[in-house]
Amino acid sequence: MTFLFIEVHGIEGIGVAVLLSNLIIAAVLIINRLGLMWLPFLNLRPLVSSLARIRGGWQHRAQKHRVEKASQVLRELVERLTVSGSPADVHSLTVDEQLTSLNDLSVFALKAAHGEPIALLKIANSSGASNSLDKHVSVVERLRADTRLKELAGHLPVTLAKDHATGRQCLIEGRLPGVVASGFVISPINRRAMQRAAIDAIGILHRSTAHEVILDRSWCRHWIGEPVRHIAQAEWRRAS
Repeated sequence: MTFLFIEVHGIEGIGVAVLLSNLIIAAVLIINRLGLMWLPFLNLRPLVSSLARIRGGWQHRAQKHRVEKASQVLRELVERLTVSGSPADVHSLTVDEQLTSLNDLSVFALKAAHGEPIALLKIANSSGASNSLDKHVSVVERLRADTRLKELAGHLPVTLAKDHATGRQCLIEGRLPGVVASGFVISPINRRAMQRAAIDAIGILHRSTAHEVILDRSWCRHWIGEPVRHIAQAEWRRAS
C-alpha cells in the first residue's frame, strides 16, 4: 500500500498509507470483538463491487502517474542524446505502458507513433540497479562483439541510448520479439518448450566458446583443493 501511495503523493503518501492500514486493522479488531453473528444479514456484494471499482480506479491512476513520470524522463533523456545507427529514431518514441519487473528497475514499453511497442526504457531506482544496468550493457556488448556467437546475435537486445536523466541511470534498448511469459508459462507444455529453448541457447554458448583445458595438479588444487579447504575451515570455525 505504501508503494502505491508514494508513487502518486510522494512522501506524504507514506502517512496516508499508514493511516489507512491502521483503520483496516481497527475494523478487523472490531469485527473480531463483536463476533460474526451479524455478518450473514449483511449484503456485502455492493460493498465488494465498490471496493473493486475503487481499486481499479486507483491502479489506473497510479499507472497513469508512473507513465507520465517516465515520459518526462524519456524527454529529458533524448534531448541530451545524439543516437545514430539505431533501428528506430528514439526522438519519435513515446511511453506506452509500465511492465512488471522483479527488481529495483522501472521498465516501460516504448512505441513509435501509431505503432506497436518496439523498445524498452529502463530506469534505475537505486545504485544497485545502476550497477546492474551497467553490467547488462557491458555483457550484451561483449556477447555481440564475439564473432564466435553470431548465431545468438538475433537474441540480443540493441542498446539505443544510455545516460542519466532526472538524476537516475536510464537505458533505452530495442525490444526483442516474443510473448509475455507471465501468461505463457501457465501451461506445462509451454514451460517445457521454454526450458528446451533456454537449454538450446546455452548449448550454443558452450559449444561456441569451448576450449580444451589440461587438468593437472595445479588446476585441481586451484579449483578443487582450495575451495574444499576454505569450506572445511569455515565449518571448523562454526563448530568451535
